[in-house]
Amino acid sequence: MSPKPPLTSTTPQWQLYLYAVIFLVLSVVLSNVIAWFKQFRQEARIAQKTTTLTQDAAVATSPTKAVIPVTILTGFLGSGKTTLLNSILSSPDHGFKIMVLENELGAVSIDHDLIANHPREGVVVMQNGCMCCSAPATATTNELERILDQLLEMQAAATDSFDYLIVETTGVADPGPILKTFLELRASRFRLDGVVALVDTSSLLKMDSQQHWPVEMHSQLVYADLIALNKMDLVDGKDIEVDKLKAHIRTINPDATVVECRHSRLPIADLLHIRTFDASRFDFDAVVESKHTKDLDTVVLSAITPLDLGAFGHWY
Repeated sequence: MSPKPPLTSTTPQWQLYLYAVIFLVLSVVLSNVIAWFKQFRQEARIAQKTTTLTQDAAVATSPTKAVIPVTILTGFLGSGKTTLLNSILSSPDHGFKIMVLENELGAVSIDHDLIANHPREGVVVMQNGCMCCSAPATATTNELERILDQLLEMQAAATDSFDYLIVETTGVADPGPILKTFLELRASRFRLDGVVALVDTSSLLKMDSQQHWPVEMHSQLVYADLIALNKMDLVDGKDIEVDKLKAHIRTINPDATVVECRHSRLPIADLLHIRTFDASRFDFDAVVESKHTKDLDTVVLSAITPLDLGAFGHWY
């Protein structure tokens, strides 16, 4: 009598494939459930804040509860934003009590010290980080929203009342996430009034190709309501090149008003309370994260003796 063949415990190959498919399906379902739960929590938090702000607004009758217009002042590095901000703050033509929310990319505030004609308590500085990166679309909360809440608390306490907010972004900021943060606070007393983008005209004309424009500059132009070609005094006699530049800018943003200026001088009536921001122009649901030029970073150098700027520039 021949011996029986040994029993094998090998699993058929089709069952292994089945197990693998089931595992993948369960992984996808679980990840979607987690993402949905996070989104649900964020929307619930926003809805709760909206309800609270709506109730507060319904019973509020004092001027301190009035809607606060917001102007976003953007532009690439060296375009003249701080000079324009100083011009606005020193102008007698607007009649607003302005609060400035300023963004610094590095660990040391520089532009803050350049803002003249404005009390120090009227300037709030976000340091050591790009404002658009601190306002990610996927975050449960962000630094920009926290500061906006603090500003409203200051307003309610009458410790530093204001009736207009200007947000000066860092030169490498993408306005998209910043605007989305304001829009998510739907019942907030902040109202987006307009986005002003400054352009260093002379620097752009020196670039070899428009394809080499920084990605941040492209985003700033896309979201702008007013695009100011600054430093026109440095491009005298280059009317043809400037016209080509304007034509290209209009292909990026055909809806914006394009103007020329020198030394960041613009009429106040073109900057504040212009009511030009239109959220319907953009798909903010697609704003996930800001885009930045690669290998961009800051460094702080400290000196204990006066610095020879000529020698430093040669070394740099």
